[in-house]
Amino acid sequence: MSSIEKLLRPLDFAARNDFANLGRVKGLEAALRALVGSLPSGALSDAVRTTFVAELEGLDRLEEHARRRRVLRLKALLEAPDRVPASRKAARRPKASAGPKAERVRRGPLDDISLGSLHGVGPKTAERLSRRGLDSVHDALLYLPRGYEDRRASVAIAELVPGRSALIEGQVLQAQVGRAGRRRLFEAVVSDGTGTLSCRWFRFHPRAMEKRFVRGASVRLFGAVSAWGAMKQMVHPEIEGARPSVTGLVPLYPEIEGLPPRSLRDLLQRVARDHASALPDPLPDVLRARLGLPDLATAVERAHLPRADDLGRGGPDRTIVERLVFDELFFLELALLARRKKGRSESGLVHRCAMPWPELAGRLFPFALTRDQSNACDEIVADLERPCPMNRLLQGDVGSGKTAVALLAAAWVKAAGRQTVILAPTEILAMQHAATARTMLGSCGLSVELLVGAAKDRERRAILERLRLGQVDLLIGTHAVLEPDVAFSDLGLAVIDEQHRFGVEQRAALRAKSKNVTPDVLVMTATPIPRTLALTVYGDLDVSLIRHRPPGRRPVATKVYAEEERLAAYLVVEAALERGDQVYVVFPLVESSEVAADLKAATRAVSGLERRFPRHRVGLLHGRMKPEEKAKVMEEFREGRVHLLVSTTVIEVGVDVPNATVLVLENAERFGLSQVHQLRGRVGRGEKPGECLLIADSPGREAMERLQVLEGTEDGFAIAEADLRFRGPGEILGTKQAGLPMLMIADLVRDKEVLERAREAAAGVLEGKPALDASARVVLERELERRMSAGLRLFEVA
Repeated sequence: MSSIEKLLRPLDFAARNDFANLGRVKGLEAALRALVGSLPSGALSDAVRTTFVAELEGLDRLEEHARRRRVLRLKALLEAPDRVPASRKAARRPKASAGPKAERVRRGPLDDISLGSLHGVGPKTAERLSRRGLDSVHDALLYLPRGYEDRRASVAIAELVPGRSALIEGQVLQAQVGRAGRRRLFEAVVSDGTGTLSCRWFRFHPRAMEKRFVRGASVRLFGAVSAWGAMKQMVHPEIEGARPSVTGLVPLYPEIEGLPPRSLRDLLQRVARDHASALPDPLPDVLRARLGLPDLATAVERAHLPRADDLGRGGPDRTIVERLVFDELFFLELALLARRKKGRSESGLVHRCAMPWPELAGRLFPFALTRDQSNACDEIVADLERPCPMNRLLQGDVGSGKTAVALLAAAWVKAAGRQTVILAPTEILAMQHAATARTMLGSCGLSVELLVGAAKDRERRAILERLRLGQVDLLIGTHAVLEPDVAFSDLGLAVIDEQHRFGVEQRAALRAKSKNVTPDVLVMTATPIPRTLALTVYGDLDVSLIRHRPPGRRPVATKVYAEEERLAAYLVVEAALERGDQVYVVFPLVESSEVAADLKAATRAVSGLERRFPRHRVGLLHGRMKPEEKAKVMEEFREGRVHLLVSTTVIEVGVDVPNATVLVLENAERFGLSQVHQLRGRVGRGEKPGECLLIADSPGREAMERLQVLEGTEDGFAIAEADLRFRGPGEILGTKQAGLPMLMIADLVRDKEVLERAREAAAGVLEGKPALDASARVVLERELERRMSAGLRLFEVA
């Protein structure tokens, strides 16, 4: 093996199968440095060696998308024609039919200008930019502002309002380097004649600051105002120039750690002035004209360099913003639909059963399925019988009966002679699923096993042996089922419950458990979202909906209590306990923290409740307990030996105790609406009605509006829509966990109409409408790879 091949080997391994191995490769930078150091003299030219070593700097600390690009650059350095061994050239020579796809790795001229080569960008700044995926001028041009601020007029210090940002002008009264505890700081006191303002910096260059803040010097500062004792203060305000900008409208960029906002803004605006006009437009002219969108170069330049006439609008005009939003969503949808198309062309497993599914359901369940459940079963069984892999999302409100549908699918797969795995987010939910499955499926001869992290070694080995021999039909577990030594005889179906709680790598590991052929995948969520949004957030999944609950499920009465009404809330708790009912009291944290010191932690609440209700046993359940401790507490609560369970949100999903009728949610304003809706689904699961008491500790107006939504409806879809409006999709849907590429300026809720247009346009392009020539297709493919490379595996893994 040649010296260069030794260097390429770990890089090839990391990049194989669309970087499937990248997350598992540890110490890549150190390994490559050692290999370079061991190369004989002359194996690489001095220039290539120097460049290669420089590109290695910080490789293992990069975010995933930036790390991928760095690996590709390192490979490109070694794979230049004059350096690749002849044997490797032959192996890598593209086939004659490769056509335009071979052009995909070509890069445009703006990619060849590295940010590190620009004046004023030193090695440390270049490394910080690279960690956010900003390596070239092209990358910088597409790092767009998230908003704008009008900084034309200053505000008198006496009129500053804590909680708001403002521009002030004044003179320095005093300035010095000091300390705040162990931390060093630079503090300047500024006055404008109406009042004084303390300004503090914890990251600073002493000489530069002392030179800038000479006593009596005039300064212009912009920042968020806060109260500091009797004074007002700004922490890390931006130091403005002596004169306001030409337009007064300042772009606000997503922060990059270690780079002051002013420095980042100056760099990005300089890049826009010098290079935006040369930015190629990836959208074909015919598509852009049909949609009425401006060219990309104009839109990007206006985004970074707003004009004076943008002031009245608070930013560039609608067509400029729409073009930039459209591009983000168009390429996202293009990737989704391309993966969807590819998935439907793959060969999969065909599962057939000798009886129709309604007859099978009649043997499994002592109850009739609802119409929504039946529709979902129709769709899932049709998928199971097709020769391409199923990739389906089952959305259902809390208590709507998703588990029954999943168990019917498992029984159908068993009839075809294959195995099923159900992945649950918590051990408690996994244990509950296992108990339900054994009750419902045991009569049909299905073997059900539970595998969780707390399993003893001997027990675990026995389960894995039976699984490997095909003696286990349904395996239910937590992350423990993802371990490398968990091997199936013939996995046919993977069910992922509460799928937004699992990362891309975990879902990929589950699919890899099937031998040679991709298994069918069913993912479930109790977070209902609009269909168009679901198609984007959850990738290339088909969507089934269960909107209505089974008959007999009683509504949960919900009431919001202010802190001063706490006594009234706990009188409801007392009445429930006296009736023999059980109660949950849920806190958002296990213990107080510096970030939220005012929270009443669950660990301190137990003793107070024991004093208040001495005749009733109080239990504690939280995420930091050992699995066997959690299981014991939950079993005691389920059996009625614990009457009042103090818990963190580990009870959120799936816990089923029919005698629990009251849920008290402390600091309710700190939860999202969909989360509260799922939590209140834990009560009222038996014959008695449930009550949900939301105690809000000094909430703001918006928090009260959110909580009052829950008083007015139990419709999970209406609640989810409200939650999306209040909090946005990223926090609620776990898009980062899901692997969805981060959006710079588009908002999946606000830009719903643009999202629908982008999806329609992307579908048209894939269908050849409009027809594009080879060069236009190459440009689209190249841009798709640039924007989506870090998140494309989401669309293969669901």
